[in-house]
Amino acid sequence: MTNKLLPALLFLLLFSTPLIAATVPAEPPKGRHVDDLCFAYRSFWPEFEAMKDFKTNLGVDTICIFPANTTNSLGEPYCKYPPHWVWFDKYEFEHLDKQFDDILAVNPDAKFLCMIDVNSPSWLARRRTMGGFEPDSFDNLSNCAADPVWQKQVLDYVEAFVKHTEAKYGNKIRAYIPAGGQTSEWLDLSRGRMNRAKSKAFQEWAKKNNRPKPPSVIPFERFDEPSFGFLADPSKDGDVIDYNRFQGDLIADTVLKIVRKIKALVPKEREIGLFFAQVVESGLAAIGHLEYERLFADPDIDFFISPGTYRDRKMGGGSGIRMPMGTLQRYGKAYLHEADHRTYSSNGVLSPSVSMDFAAIHADKWEDAASVDAGLKREAALALVNHGSIWMFDMWGGYYTPTATQETLKTIKKAWDRLVSDRSKSVAEVALVIDPQSRCYIPGGVGQRGLEYLETPRKLNRLGAPHDVYSFSDIGKADFSQYKLVIMPETFLITSEREAVLRKHLLKDGRTVLGMYAPGVIDGKDLQADRVKKWTGVEYGTPGVNTVQHDGWTSVYVHQYKTLTPKALREIASKSGVHFYVDEAVPVYANERLLTIHVAEGGKKTIRLPFRCQEIVDVFAEKTIAKDCDAFEYEFRSPDTVLFEMRR
Repeated sequence: MTNKLLPALLFLLLFSTPLIAATVPAEPPKGRHVDDLCFAYRSFWPEFEAMKDFKTNLGVDTICIFPANTTNSLGEPYCKYPPHWVWFDKYEFEHLDKQFDDILAVNPDAKFLCMIDVNSPSWLARRRTMGGFEPDSFDNLSNCAADPVWQKQVLDYVEAFVKHTEAKYGNKIRAYIPAGGQTSEWLDLSRGRMNRAKSKAFQEWAKKNNRPKPPSVIPFERFDEPSFGFLADPSKDGDVIDYNRFQGDLIADTVLKIVRKIKALVPKEREIGLFFAQVVESGLAAIGHLEYERLFADPDIDFFISPGTYRDRKMGGGSGIRMPMGTLQRYGKAYLHEADHRTYSSNGVLSPSVSMDFAAIHADKWEDAASVDAGLKREAALALVNHGSIWMFDMWGGYYTPTATQETLKTIKKAWDRLVSDRSKSVAEVALVIDPQSRCYIPGGVGQRGLEYLETPRKLNRLGAPHDVYSFSDIGKADFSQYKLVIMPETFLITSEREAVLRKHLLKDGRTVLGMYAPGVIDGKDLQADRVKKWTGVEYGTPGVNTVQHDGWTSVYVHQYKTLTPKALREIASKSGVHFYVDEAVPVYANERLLTIHVAEGGKKTIRLPFRCQEIVDVFAEKTIAKDCDAFEYEFRSPDTVLFEMRR
């Protein structure tokens, strides 16, 4: 990923979606599946000894390289090498070559995942363009994306970069990863700020989409003062809602222009990846990721990357994937999981004056070898069960240097090589539905009061049963028949078209559907609190956990997000008929072949399976622990992560 000091900052911005219909592709490309990128190493810095260890001890040749020209959130250079993009159309690619050559000297077999830093170098960030705004894309991505001067410079740079790397290192490059915006993950933190170029682009977007002409500037307070709780009313706040959708389109359009430029310059076997779609725990429209399904559907993008969740990294936490994997897999795209969790040995000192130890990420540091062992196994197992790839992010060095950590990585890599091709089907009976179309009704400045629903994945991690994550648009396109409980914490928008989809594909078969805060309060034209009763059977704002039987399905309504405790969620799931693998409130990941259980506190626990197995194998320990059973006992350490193979 990039600089992680901002879990607190990441909560700070929203998504984008409509008043108008979402630009969700009807169907993904048929028959497309991208092979995993496997097991890789990454660091911001030239950590040559670590690269040697990963090569010698683990056989890892895939290395992510980030030849950056810019600085991170702390103002420190991402890269230890001099910048190579030094002025308009002027490049000193010898600095770029040095980075490739130094790694190849350490590992001649290296294959590169090559990031391209499209953020504004300092000289460009200080130049005023036609927008009258310093085009620093790190903090003002959408302002830059709307500026034709910035766009031209970036596209010219990308063309020069790719032509150079293909000519010199093409046979060594597996994939390109264009990276821009905050933390180089295409996050837009500009909120409602608009330069002239962006204001003009917003006007053009509104005209194209048959929307009312928006103001040239939307005052910040319009983002801070929603009409209804933390929601905007389309009859009063149409310009703010339109802005969120416009922003999502603008970021997606910019990404696709860069992707098209790269694709035109590389052979067909070269893959393209993106940090994007971080919508599971980043809740606000203003981060600019709401149009992720346009990118999922695009045939020129092969895989998507996200760091492990920030909200549940400690021992006993369930970690998690920050994008809706059900949606990603429906579109046939691959996933790469970034394990960037700070270990007890990790370096956090960026310079004599700057340290990461004050940052929020420090609170989740794994403090000893036992925690690192359990944590790394948890992240690897999460990727394996979900058919993803992984890279170990040695951010500023030292993350994986201790002998004990290397031994853990050897164990993981051996299991990884054996199981990475597994494509077993999910056995989850619980689905969480993310709704980007509803999120555009959350203005970008509402703060934590509008983001409490983002705690839902953390609570699901304490269910004792696995869960899958989808987008609203998957309903009717993905198979939901296995899910007994569907959780919809943010489906505020229910139009007549959406109602038809829900009634035809979801609200049936004895399923329980959990709605939160204000299900269906918006119909796309206005906001009315009395609509909530139609979907919940009780009045808006009714306290507690409210269960109502409907024809063929059961609704559960929870108005306050804090009411949905892990205990309350487990009770709802139990009444829905969900199978629990363990009695304890611990994270569980599972498919038809692989089962992972992570614990902070060990001891003997009974594990109950949804089917009978001929043999249960402890994958990391490489031993059989039970035969011919549908339940068994296991003695866990404190902390521990165990990956079981269920052989039927």
